[in-house]
Amino acid sequence: MRTFMTILSVLACTVLLACGHYYWKNKTTVSAQNTVNEKASGKVVKTDKAGKGSIDLSPLSSKWPKEAQESFKQSIADGRKFKFAIVGSESLGKETGGWSILLSKTLRETFGDNRIEVRIFEYPVNSLEFAQQGHMGEVAQYVPDLVLFEPFNENDNGFVNPEDNHATIMSFISALKAENNTVSVIIQPSHPKVSVYYPGQVQELEQFAEREGLPYINHWPNWPDTDNNELRNYVENEQSTPNEKGHAIWFETLKEYFIAEKQSSN
Repeated sequence: MRTFMTILSVLACTVLLACGHYYWKNKTTVSAQNTVNEKASGKVVKTDKAGKGSIDLSPLSSKWPKEAQESFKQSIADGRKFKFAIVGSESLGKETGGWSILLSKTLRETFGDNRIEVRIFEYPVNSLEFAQQGHMGEVAQYVPDLVLFEPFNENDNGFVNPEDNHATIMSFISALKAENNTVSVIIQPSHPKVSVYYPGQVQELEQFAEREGLPYINHWPNWPDTDNNELRNYVENEQSTPNEKGHAIWFETLKEYFIAEKQSSN
């Protein structure tokens, strides 16, 4: 009797193991097939936190330049991280938890650390020094897919004329395209400040971007006017960088652009 029960137990274990193996093999096959289908369709998706469904990420990037949207989809299909570079002056606030840090964190949380990589290139220079000191090459060697560029307008103020600033921008884009001809570059101005001449220089930057067909993010309308002393409450004492309140305004504008809308799981 004992021998019979032993044999029965062995058979029962064998059946359970076989059923378990079949279940997990089938589940893995379905999951793999879904991944292949998602990549083939160019649909950028991620599993929700509960693991119960997928979130379509494509609408979130719908305000990006078309080339950047396509590059993002292609990077997912290729199984590599999309490289996002944030480039500019101390106005980025890299060392103080400013808007660049907030944007980097939000992008990685939204799209996933396995899909997007964000690197911040902050330089305490004007636009000519940015070119002369080899910083263009440093960014280009990163081979980014998308670059958000603040072209040192505030640092240039009183030292570099707008025409030279614009020439530097075009040289920078050429350096980037030499490493990746599908790179997308988005221009944005430095932070506003109470000034007479500086706003006109920033207006020239916007006109230049329009002439050259460069995407331009204008965050200035969300700040107090440059002829309003209330603006001083959003910048440091010398107006050379935003303060915490200024960084918050700047970040919210960029967040609305780079993360267009939220999607619920299917």
